[in-house]
Amino acid sequence: MAKLIYSAITSLDGYVADRDGTFDWAAPDEQVHAFVNDLERPIGCYLYGRRMYQTMLYWESASTGPDRPAVERDFAQLWQAAEKVVYSSTLASVSSARTRIEPRFDSDEIRRLKDVAEQDISIGGPELAAQAIRAGLVDEHRMFVTPVIVGGGTRAFPDGVRLSLDLTDEHRFGNGVVYLAYRPTDHPCFFEVIDVQRSVGSRGLHRAKPGFAVPANGQTVEVIAALVDGQAHQGSQCRLGNLVQAFHGITDIVAGMPY
Repeated sequence: MAKLIYSAITSLDGYVADRDGTFDWAAPDEQVHAFVNDLERPIGCYLYGRRMYQTMLYWESASTGPDRPAVERDFAQLWQAAEKVVYSSTLASVSSARTRIEPRFDSDEIRRLKDVAEQDISIGGPELAAQAIRAGLVDEHRMFVTPVIVGGGTRAFPDGVRLSLDLTDEHRFGNGVVYLAYRPTDHPCFFEVIDVQRSVGSRGLHRAKPGFAVPANGQTVEVIAALVDGQAHQGSQCRLGNLVQAFHGITDIVAGMPY
């Protein structure tokens, strides 16, 4: 069975693009580029959303002639040879060979693709990857951490997901980039508090962001409805720092999201 691999180049604070939508700070040097090429060599199919596909289209027409650096020629050949699937409800046509459009991301279809594929599959772009991560489809996370802090933008990983990982590989480059590969060790847990009320006698329920709430330390809150692993749970009682008993291993409601 093929693996589904999520790869991204991120800032140290976990963003794939900054607030302006730029990512020139993530451009790989020759050493990193050659390493990426070797990782991509076994990939037989790329899964993209519309925006990531349009970004990667550069490689469809990129020159493979001797005037280009060897690492760029190598990657262009790899990308052009692979199958591509673009998930979009607005894209009417594609501009690359071996490419098809699917109107929506279907987890069951991805599972079937993994079962029959003879080569590994890469998923690109944080929005599309978030759907695969939540569905428990991603078999490996490959992150190239760049020595820069951008302070905001597009996150590499979705909020509200908890997932235990094993480090399977790492590599340091001369320009300060660090490559980290992780394999999930369990199924992702994620939940959204749809409505939260104060329990009788509790104090200091603090709003964190729309749809979420964080109680003051040690207070009990009543979760009217929550989604855990996609399943609804009604009327659960939970205490901050002790949600493992109520929510299958999750240890807090919302962490690090001040309102």
